[in-house]
Amino acid sequence: MPRATRLHAVAIVGLVLLSVVGSLLLTRPPAARPVTAPADVFSAERAMLHVAVIARRPHPIGSEEHAVVRDYVARTLMDLGLDVDVQKTTGVTAKYGVAGAVENVVGRLHGAGPSTGAVLLAAHYDSVAAGPGAGDDASGVAAIFETLRALRAGPPLENDLLVLLSDGEEAGLLGASAFVSEHPWAKDVRLAINFEARGNSGVPSLFETSPENGLLVREAARAVPALVGSSLSYEVYKRMPNDTDATVFKAHGLPALNFAFIGNWAAYHTPSDDAEHLDRGSLQGQGTYALGLARRFGRMDLGSLRAPDAVFFSLPGGLFVHYGGAVAFGFVVLAVLLVAFGTRRATRTRRATLLGAAAGFGFFLVSLVVVGAVGGAVAFLAGWLHAEVLPEGDVLGSAAYAWAIVCVALGVWAAAYALVRDRLSVDDVGLGAAAVLVALAIAAFFQVPGTSYLFLWPSLGCATCAASRREGAGPTAMASLAAVACSLPAVLIVVPLLHGAYEGLGVSVGGGVLMGILVGLLAGSLAAPLESLRSFASARSLVASPLVVGLALFGLGMAGTRTSVEHPKASQLWYVLDAGTSRARWASSAARSDAWTAELVGTHPARAPLFPGLSRMWLQGDAVAVATAAPPELTVVEAADAAGGRTFRIEARAGRAGALDFETLSPVVEATVEGKAVPPRSAGGAWRLTYLDVGEAGITLALRVRGRGPMTLSVTERLAGVPVMAGKSARPPWSVPQHDGDQTVIRRDFVL
Repeated sequence: MPRATRLHAVAIVGLVLLSVVGSLLLTRPPAARPVTAPADVFSAERAMLHVAVIARRPHPIGSEEHAVVRDYVARTLMDLGLDVDVQKTTGVTAKYGVAGAVENVVGRLHGAGPSTGAVLLAAHYDSVAAGPGAGDDASGVAAIFETLRALRAGPPLENDLLVLLSDGEEAGLLGASAFVSEHPWAKDVRLAINFEARGNSGVPSLFETSPENGLLVREAARAVPALVGSSLSYEVYKRMPNDTDATVFKAHGLPALNFAFIGNWAAYHTPSDDAEHLDRGSLQGQGTYALGLARRFGRMDLGSLRAPDAVFFSLPGGLFVHYGGAVAFGFVVLAVLLVAFGTRRATRTRRATLLGAAAGFGFFLVSLVVVGAVGGAVAFLAGWLHAEVLPEGDVLGSAAYAWAIVCVALGVWAAAYALVRDRLSVDDVGLGAAAVLVALAIAAFFQVPGTSYLFLWPSLGCATCAASRREGAGPTAMASLAAVACSLPAVLIVVPLLHGAYEGLGVSVGGGVLMGILVGLLAGSLAAPLESLRSFASARSLVASPLVVGLALFGLGMAGTRTSVEHPKASQLWYVLDAGTSRARWASSAARSDAWTAELVGTHPARAPLFPGLSRMWLQGDAVAVATAAPPELTVVEAADAAGGRTFRIEARAGRAGALDFETLSPVVEATVEGKAVPPRSAGGAWRLTYLDVGEAGITLALRVRGRGPMTLSVTERLAGVPVMAGKSARPPWSVPQHDGDQTVIRRDFVL
């Protein structure tokens, strides 16, 4: 092989790999600004002073610490010069069948006017019971506090700025629901900007918007340097069941922007979500967004904020690309023409044939399916091994397993490529890949337009590479640079998404499938530039190398994925007592029994729902019935016959101010709690309602049911913590609670 050819091959491969590494290294949050930063800029270190206070302990709705945090939040807003109102009411979220007593802290910073409406900055100040909530969502609250301080240090805004520090988000978006439904300031809101987290690190991203987001995205890009976001995330998220307070804002027709960071989700809703482990760079990113957006929209005319949806995505290094539907259609047409031109040019110079390009089309399409299945299979195997054979560990967050998926998928793709490459030219494969990507871009443009960029820009790179190649010409520096330039669209778009797939879905089956597909998409898009590898390495070595590395990484995952104090196992432990039969049970949400849970549920416990009609499965074992708290009480204040049924007005009290779950198989046609309407629907044959923070005074429930026979109403009280019993160990340091935490559950049936 000529020395010049080898040098150019090395240069092409090296530059492509450098682009891949650079894409990963540039996908990082910004550096935190110190407390000595200028007064009119956001400083994460200043904001951390608030996080340290808010997230010193768990503060779920109804807890004593919750009241401490509420007072601190309200006092801080007042110190920052805002008009402050603590909205105390009953929040109801119909979607979840949940209600509860909430205390929203709402602030107003008056603009210099004339105001065209109000911009709302929102975050929630409650946490789950299991963790102090430094990321979720003390970071959002602190970002707003530091934003307000920086705003006060500069010229005033023209529009009013509202702040909603909502309560009960973790319980079911209760505070946001109460604010938009009842608070008098809600009618002034023209734009809601929400800040969230699902983890304690990572780059904050614009992952959700309201419909007709074109103007919002354009102005956000102008307001924030190095904005990170993706219309792909927007398209995916709106089809998922996940919710934040922004869901409530959007449901009430408000334009909305939603930001979050999601790195290290193993800390999510656990004790590890504390101030010590919170990434200061992630907080800096959130605050930079909050300050820039508040300044931009605080000085804009908010009369009309709607425009057709935009396609948008960020590139490593801080570039944010956005364009409207008409431009997107123009790019799709350009891609079609470029593929047609490349095909014509390649066939005329006999570098490709129509039949070969068709075969390349089929190869690329099938390869995406195959490597996606391979990625899912590797993830499934890792999960199964640690569930059934190996010690438990954080499989979802394992970097070794994630890299194993990438390498094995790449090896399988290389094997498939080696098989077809002997029969097809590199241009056949390149044009086939470009045609598949264009077809996917067209389908995406008409069905899920925000995802079209994922296929469009790599297709332009593939088609340009195929159209510009010169058969028989010797290697030149310009040719090398052109090959690398053609690869950049795929590298700069797909590599960050590959990282995002790991960060967002982890080593789950779904995450493995997505990572595998993205590897196939990237490899197929780079087939022409990486063809240089075949000039100094055998096909066998090109296949074996990634497979061997992948298997070695899988082995590292098997050996290193373990539960430990540094990587604890998260689960919930419930002590369940039936007040009618005095039967008690231990129940654990763990995937399998371990040395600690075996003391409670046994070595081979049964897995079943806690109560009939529920789908969630728990490991269960018998427990000794002990007095933990008085069981819930019901008093029928009024009962009467009604057309086709009966009506009841009931007073319910908890033995210790906690949460009450109501359930009946009787068909409920109308229901209110504390005078607020709640869903009359039944789920799975039973009507259910959860009320958080019952309080000592209890609550009033009104029901109208169909039929006049006896009605059985099951009431379950949930209290924080479990009883301490002789001979039973406390949680070891390698095991931590998660979500609602460890609870005592007392169930009692009432026949009405």
